[in-house]
Amino acid sequence: MASIVDICNTALAHLGNDNEISSIDPPDGSVEAGRCKRFYPIARKELIERFVWPFACKRQTLASVANPSEIWTYAYQLPPDCIRPVRVLTAQVANALLFELSQGHIVFGDMFDDSKSAPYEVEDGVLFTHEPEAVLLYLRDVVDTTRYTPTFVSALGFLLASYLAGPLIRGADGARAAQNYRQLALAQGDTAMTMAARGSHERHFPVASHLAVR
Repeated sequence: MASIVDICNTALAHLGNDNEISSIDPPDGSVEAGRCKRFYPIARKELIERFVWPFACKRQTLASVANPSEIWTYAYQLPPDCIRPVRVLTAQVANALLFELSQGHIVFGDMFDDSKSAPYEVEDGVLFTHEPEAVLLYLRDVVDTTRYTPTFVSALGFLLASYLAGPLIRGADGARAAQNYRQLALAQGDTAMTMAARGSHERHFPVASHLAVR
């Protein structure tokens, strides 16, 4: 599987940079390694947020907190590793879904279909909902590259290239390159989601245009 250094060198190669790096933690002393250390985590988290990658999905029963809302019945603390909430369930429904999954009646991606979520709202790290004993299905940051799929690695190389283009190429050419590589990264992700939804037992669901939490 690709390492962090492999992904960074792929991004640099996309930009036509022949200077391969050997480490970003700590940086090997090159300008390229310093830039990769800065932008790699940003690109990784953005790409995870944009699509429901199975390796980044997690299920957790939420802890109740004081509820200041006059609209919502319950308030819960978001998990500290949550990048984006996807679906809110009651504990009973979550257990039923897990049973259906174990019996092969649904596929993994069905658990994270945000169109079937109970209504909720997030404010300052607190999730508000009307669901008692709420279970959150969410996306978390995953730093272990051995868990990444080949398509995720490829898309991440393009997205990282979009971040590196500005500081390494600069000017109008850098801006154009950044835009082009971002489009390539997102197109790669869209293609992966479509293919997986058609034929995989671990279907992915693309994020709707509302990336902001409801």
